[in-house]
Amino acid sequence: MYRQLNMNQMNHNMPMEMMYNPNMPMMGMGHNMMMDPMMMHMMHMNMVLQDIQNTVHMNHHALMQIKRNLGIE
Repeated sequence: MYRQLNMNQMNHNMPMEMMYNPNMPMMGMGHNMMMDPMMMHMMHMNMVLQDIQNTVHMNHHALMQIKRNLGIE
């Protein structure tokens, strides 16, 4: 169980209920990293926000390109 979690600890596509289930080690790191859980949570949220920002950024560019192609701009 733990070994599989370790392999997936940087996978942001984990289902939400799995990530926030209090019975599971946070992101598979809780049991082998002596860190404040709140700190871990903040770090994880930062990574997720970064991902979201990158995705939005890419979508924005794609949208501009589509608009240009359609001659909307």
